[in-house]
Amino acid sequence: MRSKFSPRPGIFLHAFTLIELLVVIAIIAILASLLLPVLAQAKVRAQGAACVSNFKQVQLGWQMYGSDFTDILLPNAPNGIQFNKGSSSNYAWCDTVMEGWGVQDANINPIYLMDSFFSPYVGHQIRVFKCPADSITSSNGARLRSCSMNSQVGQYLLTKLGPGYGSNPSPGYKIYNMMNDFTCPAPASGWIFCDEHPGSIDDGFLKISMNTGVWTDVPGSFHGGSCTFGFADGHVELHKWTDSQSKVSVNRGVTVKNLRLGQTNADYQWFVQRSSCLESF
Repeated sequence: MRSKFSPRPGIFLHAFTLIELLVVIAIIAILASLLLPVLAQAKVRAQGAACVSNFKQVQLGWQMYGSDFTDILLPNAPNGIQFNKGSSSNYAWCDTVMEGWGVQDANINPIYLMDSFFSPYVGHQIRVFKCPADSITSSNGARLRSCSMNSQVGQYLLTKLGPGYGSNPSPGYKIYNMMNDFTCPAPASGWIFCDEHPGSIDDGFLKISMNTGVWTDVPGSFHGGSCTFGFADGHVELHKWTDSQSKVSVNRGVTVKNLRLGQTNADYQWFVQRSSCLESF
């Protein structure tokens, strides 16, 4: 580092040489390269913790609903079922109109969640249905919901509409309409809500295809390749997918459906074993 006299006696002016400046820049770059991955991992962990917290509120509300209605489980139904906002003819925990990458009203209109059966049980705090890591928007803005409900759960009201209204994507496998239906899997192993891939979500009814090796609707993998699941006993967990096929990247406007993993795929097996059981069990 060079020094030169200033016009005032006894005072030196100091300046960096070019080499010294380049060394400082190089050190900053090295530190940044070390810190950025750590910060990114911290962000993933923070978002995962926030998502788990949201799901705990959702699962608590789900249990409270069952307690209020003599163990009849929260209604669930696919899109297309009649839905009159704010009336007794709601047959689903959320809207039954289409959502997606386009300009569908249900993407951004809170009334479909606020006026549902379920809204009072989460204190009308519909933000709990949205994963903090779900940041890619549809054409008309950020969607209000990331989580969906197991299609094998909550069709009691749907069946009351008459023959043909019940929807079992996996014939021969159990539908759970009452809390005491959870004998297989047990409440600690039967999932109710999970995050759904943004390219798959079109309603609140995540279709299960048992014993096919196919994810008809695709669970999310927001948190470093993990998906948040809420279970019938109220506990919530982040489950990390082990196969790269299961960690489907999100590309705006790209629909992801009918993902073939194979029946021996460890992620598929984990998922279906916690989704339903044969009706004989």
